Amino acid sequence: MGELTLRLRAAGQRPAIQGGFMAAAMVVAGGFDYLVNIVVGRQLPPTEFFIFVTVTALLQVMVQVTNVIRNVVAYYTADATVGDDGHPVCRDLGSRGVRRVVMGRIGMR
Repeated sequence: MGELTLRLRAAGQRPAIQGGFMAAAMVVAGGFDYLVNIVVGRQLPPTEFFIFVTVTALLQVMVQVTNVIRNVVAYYTADATVGDDGHPVCRDLGSRGVRRVVMGRIGMR
């Protein structure tokens, strides 16, 4: 492996570096969002710009919903792969079946 690859992997192990990358990415994304709004705001009449902003806001809400679903699925998938060290619900799903887990969670054991 190249030296740069090794340095990037080592940097990825430190939470402060990971947070810095995320912060930089968020600043760049926000800058592009601002730039697009300025350019489109200059090109479109006010009513069409309102429609553009409304549609992009709805798309952002839909993206956030899919992000939540993806994160929840990833959490429980990762937890299920851990095995006995994982979350109790995931262990129960693997060993006793879905029916017993659901009944146990609502107090019908």
